[in-house]
Amino acid sequence: MKIFLNLLKYIVIILLTFCIIGLLIINVASSTILKKQYVLNKLEETNYYEEIQKLIQSGFENYIGPSGLDESVIVDIVSLEKIKEDTNTILSNIYDGTNTELNTETLRTNLRNNIDEYLNHRKLTTSENESIEKFIDMIEEEYIVNILHTNYEGDIYKVINSVNSIAENINLVLILVAVASVLIIIIFNVKQLAQALANFGVVFTASGLFYIVIKIYIAMKINVQNLSVLSPAFSQVMIRVISNVLNSILIYSVILFVLGIICIFIGNSIITKQEMKKKSKKKEY
Repeated sequence: MKIFLNLLKYIVIILLTFCIIGLLIINVASSTILKKQYVLNKLEETNYYEEIQKLIQSGFENYIGPSGLDESVIVDIVSLEKIKEDTNTILSNIYDGTNTELNTETLRTNLRNNIDEYLNHRKLTTSENESIEKFIDMIEEEYIVNILHTNYEGDIYKVINSVNSIAENINLVLILVAVASVLIIIIFNVKQLAQALANFGVVFTASGLFYIVIKIYIAMKINVQNLSVLSPAFSQVMIRVISNVLNSILIYSVILFVLGIICIFIGNSIITKQEMKKKSKKKEY
């Protein structure tokens, strides 16, 4: 019977360890990559909008040569504020489930006005008008591509929404299992709460050590700082996000590890003192 109870206690300790590991992963993800405002903050921190503006302008320039127009026609046709507004629209589509198309009418109007000024507002032939409209269409498409507006935003929202929903359910289950595990450990050690404290120390230490090992493994296998995703500007955002997530996990893991060591030390110290008192009492008799 005693062997069975000890085995059950170890299973509960392992279960509680996995619960803490899972809770930390879910809560870090929910407060970072799965949160729209967090991503917006990272865009600001990495000067994303300024870099995207440069990328967009560079993309526009690729169409100037074949068009026969001057580079002046593509100057200031898209403002930084417009880029911020459209980026927010895209993120709302992804995180909030909206289905808003980008309004590129301002871009087209500015471009058309610049072309008119460059051509001194002269009357164009039907063929020239068609060529200019095709050029405006290409510039518009270039803008949409570079600002990362796609037809998959709705699909991404469904994935994120599903992940959030699943995470919430798993989070609730893990909390309930963790609370039950804590109560069981306390009940097992109701006459020796110092042992319960030491057991909790083992849980915290194992959880912290798990994350430290994972962080070291990722650092060895993946060069996060040289990550390349879609565009240089977006890559910088992802590097910042991933680095922050890993650093957050590392901080929590160190806290858990240190807390675990402290709990083990205090718990075992109390147990040792209690055993010494028992021995000294036996000697007196």
